Amino acid sequence: MFRQKHITSLINLGLIILLHLPPSPVMAQQEVNTDSLLSIWNNTSKADTLRMQAFDDYCRSHLKKQADTVVQLSTQLFDFATKTSNPNWQIRSLKTQSDALRANYQLEKAILSLEKALTIAENQQPLPYPLIAMLLDDIGFTHHSLLQTEKAETYANRLIELAEQQNLPRWLAKGYNIKAITYQRRADTKQAALFNEKAIAKMEEAKDTHGIITYINNYTSLLTKTGEFDKALGLNQKAIDLIKASDNDPQKLGRTLKRYGDIYEIQGNYPLALKSLFQALQLQEARQSETDIAGLNNSIGALYQKMKDFDNALLYLNKAYDYYYKAKDQYSQVILLVNIGTLHKEFQKPAEKILYYYEKAYQTALALDNPDMIAFSGASLASMKLQQGELTLAEKLIKDNLSVIEKSAYQEEIVAAYHTYAAIKKEQGFLNEARTIAQKAYKIANDYPFPNLQSDVALLLFEIEKARGNSKAALNYFEAYTTFQDTLYSIEKRRAFTQLELQHEYTVKQVEDSLAFVQQQAIMEEKLANSRTRTRALAIGGSIVLLLSGFIFFLYRKAQKARRLSDELLEKEKEYNHALEQEQAKVELKSLCKQMDPHFMFNSLQSISHYVDQNDRKAANKYLANFAKLMRQSMNYSQLDGITLEEEIEILSIYLDLEVLRFGKAFTYTIFIEPDLDLMDIAIPPMLIQPHVENAIWHGLRHRQPQAGGHIDLRFTTQDNYLICEVIDNGVGREKSSQFNQKHRKNHQSFGKENMLRRIELLNKLQVYPISLEISDNQADVENIGTKVELRFPIE
Repeated sequence: MFRQKHITSLINLGLIILLHLPPSPVMAQQEVNTDSLLSIWNNTSKADTLRMQAFDDYCRSHLKKQADTVVQLSTQLFDFATKTSNPNWQIRSLKTQSDALRANYQLEKAILSLEKALTIAENQQPLPYPLIAMLLDDIGFTHHSLLQTEKAETYANRLIELAEQQNLPRWLAKGYNIKAITYQRRADTKQAALFNEKAIAKMEEAKDTHGIITYINNYTSLLTKTGEFDKALGLNQKAIDLIKASDNDPQKLGRTLKRYGDIYEIQGNYPLALKSLFQALQLQEARQSETDIAGLNNSIGALYQKMKDFDNALLYLNKAYDYYYKAKDQYSQVILLVNIGTLHKEFQKPAEKILYYYEKAYQTALALDNPDMIAFSGASLASMKLQQGELTLAEKLIKDNLSVIEKSAYQEEIVAAYHTYAAIKKEQGFLNEARTIAQKAYKIANDYPFPNLQSDVALLLFEIEKARGNSKAALNYFEAYTTFQDTLYSIEKRRAFTQLELQHEYTVKQVEDSLAFVQQQAIMEEKLANSRTRTRALAIGGSIVLLLSGFIFFLYRKAQKARRLSDELLEKEKEYNHALEQEQAKVELKSLCKQMDPHFMFNSLQSISHYVDQNDRKAANKYLANFAKLMRQSMNYSQLDGITLEEEIEILSIYLDLEVLRFGKAFTYTIFIEPDLDLMDIAIPPMLIQPHVENAIWHGLRHRQPQAGGHIDLRFTTQDNYLICEVIDNGVGREKSSQFNQKHRKNHQSFGKENMLRRIELLNKLQVYPISLEISDNQADVENIGTKVELRFPIE
């Protein structure tokens, strides 16, 4: 979901850009309703300043719900201020107008209003420096919201220069804040951190608690992205302490707790992230802050989506949508509808459901008449229309909105749109055009980079080049595809292990705290019992033996209780450690399963290169197609705990066909399947047999004398609730193969075999009935003794 956090960004924009002018004397009155404000404005006998103040207050009370109306009313206020020669109120009316335009997401028009106000302010004498500083800050920050970084920095520099000259620490902090965002968007995290720290320091000098908290939140966001979690958590706690020491504002507390959730989420500690988000939600619900409630529901739904919990993800995304629907916030509705559609797509729900949400998002965007949202939702809808085979409609949706998408601040959206457009052109048969568009997407994806999009686009370019008959280019893109897949798997593995480690540390801490508590209680009770015993001994001298006996029994029972609780806690820790070991085993299994032997991959790619060099395009394309199919199936199967025996045999057949072709048909193979064996009913762990087949070829058949006449026999039978798989070859045997490797390949390590043995070891930790492996000589003949491998899989 490219815009999952976009709603939060928009909320923050509205919160940071506030009107920094004196409080309204009219709104300071209690229970002043909007009708009263209009009556003050319409009463021409009252002072002009009071009338304008009332009118401005009326506009501000309708800022969010009637933004278009406020834009028109603020124009009337500006005209009246001009007529009465009141430049302060001209600026005020333009500021109100810009706020309304921002509330309506018309940021470029908002900048025009602010620049007009700045011109008026700079022509006043004496110069109103704080007012000018406020306008420079607003303009710079609004440029940032449009991702116009250079323009934003220009205004930031002007603001910093003015604030330094006039000794305005609060505004200097705001200038540093814009600079920090600038460097962050340029991926210069060192400079971004420096300006964040400067902004916080200047807010502390100005003693602006709200500003300190705001900039701490900004800094923790940067630290989280750079992986400095401890520092981020420490600063976040500082923000919470400041809030509690000042006004204990539940809104600020809720937003800072949400920051905890963001940090824990990126750490991979999803349970603590959820806990923080729900605490934040509880605070915001208590104060009925609908904007914050909607944003938090959106974040919780996105987190559940990462946790692969479809039902809860859908529940909270729908809650967020309902809030935006009631608030008539069509902009946010579009984003939520696309996100809900994407959720259904990720979990492979019926296409009708996905299309329903995407089409509803697109229609809402058309009603909003916002080009950015039309393009955003249109691109998502186009990808589904492509999937449904509706190429003409898919192309129209993309082409109609491509110019808007290309201007988007969200580079992922640009890549996704180009990817969809290229796929459409490929399906239409326009391969050259498809390649040009896909290459644009590939460049952007590599520049940022986005590993998941890099992988998708590389695979599409591979398919395009293969269809064009350009085997060499196709090979290059496929190599890139496998590299990106490896990167994604590494990220997934690292995140999974981080989450397990954090959960383990948390549980161990709980156990240690509980044990310490038990021990402390036992010591306190022992002291108390001693005190009581001494008192009773003095008061009742004749009963000392009885009391002593009771005291000993009491201590014995308490000690027993403490030991029992301690044993229970230790047992729980053992159970958790066992569960942790199993989880770690599962993660390592998935990682190992995703690793194809680089020896095989290298030689296969060399073979394709050989065919290309020999200009044997037909053989190169055939080999490349089978190789791609093998890679794709092995990667798909690697995500599963088990695959059917039919699927395993299919992938083995593809592999053997590739090796037969590469070795010039120097060996043959047969596959025997026991009659009545239900291939679809038996599931086994994927890719455990292939390494033995590879060993048979590379360590047995390859060294045969003569090489021709080599043969591999694959047999699948059942016995006593076990599937028996035998790999039998007529190669040179284990002893001669070992001698050859020692002589010619001293540093040789069998990657596939080591991988397979480790996987069996891990699998046997997770199941009652183990997988067994036995390797023996086959005694095929004297010269080529052969090897027999027997794998036994339990049948459930």
